[in-house]
Amino acid sequence: MRHPLLLALIGLAALVPASACDTYHPAPVPALVGPSDNILLDTSAPIQITFKPSIVASTLNLKIVRYDVDGEGNLYDEDADPNTQLDVLFSTQPGATDVGGTHEVAADGSSVTIKLDKEPPVGPRLAVVLEPGTESVDGSRVEARKLVKFGYKFECGASGQGSSMPSGGYFFLIDLEAPIKGIQIQLYGLLKVDPKTGHFVGQFTNADRTPGLPGCAADCGSKNVCRTKGVAAPTCVMPSERPTSADEFGDFYANDKPPVGFSFTVSGCADDRNGVTNFAIEPTDVKVTSPAVTVQKIKLSAQFHEDDGVFRGQGSMASPQVLLGTIESGEGRGTLNARSISEAEWPKTGIPGPP
Repeated sequence: MRHPLLLALIGLAALVPASACDTYHPAPVPALVGPSDNILLDTSAPIQITFKPSIVASTLNLKIVRYDVDGEGNLYDEDADPNTQLDVLFSTQPGATDVGGTHEVAADGSSVTIKLDKEPPVGPRLAVVLEPGTESVDGSRVEARKLVKFGYKFECGASGQGSSMPSGGYFFLIDLEAPIKGIQIQLYGLLKVDPKTGHFVGQFTNADRTPGLPGCAADCGSKNVCRTKGVAAPTCVMPSERPTSADEFGDFYANDKPPVGFSFTVSGCADDRNGVTNFAIEPTDVKVTSPAVTVQKIKLSAQFHEDDGVFRGQGSMASPQVLLGTIESGEGRGTLNARSISEAEWPKTGIPGPP
């Protein structure tokens, strides 16, 4: 005699519709046509994006944006403020006119070609954002944003036509995405720029929070420091507390003393074009004693513009290999933000210059 519960389960199984065994159809996934590292060379060429599976052209909802993220790696418009906007270079939405350029979807929906109205920036990281609602020819639907990060390569020596980028001090914030996400590197830089050719030499030095900085009402003790910038009121924080903006340079000093401090010499070029300055350093190795880290052939590239007498830049950091001790940990990559600082704003200890 069969148990009543077993009979009930058999009956329920018989009622499950055949559609439950249908083939799963994934949502469309975008991919950039170009080099495997998603670094493009020609800013005047159309951007080509493929989809797998193919899409229904009338449902395409896609943007090309500057890849600016918060401390948790989210695009800025993903915060709680409905008024936060992305820096959008191009967008297309169902039933709306394209903004920032034009697009054409292939007849089979397998790709889209985008022609921008303005040349995209060189240096800053960009991203293709495929928005929810885009459908595939198989009937699947994008439910959450899909991102493809990319950028354009700027090589030193490509122009050599000169630059308005001023010689002097700079403060750089580099937010790593790999090999360890969430780590931030702070650097002071002292650059000597030849305005006729745009070529420069410079020295980048580790920046640490200044101990014993006055401002906090309470004694921060031996393990903490006083943070005076980027907060409503000075507060005690750990020395590793990350600044949220390059404008917080006033809380830092240049530390070139091992084992924690380090400094490295660079050469590179800056090139004025279309009202902005493209900036890049030649690949160089960086070694830190404690913790033992070697960043091989580090490359910093950015695009600077003048803002009320301050040169501000956004860009990226790349390295083909990062060693933690002697262990290879893979490529290094991240985003950077920077600004110039006047000599009067330098830390009291000064900024090391190139030899």
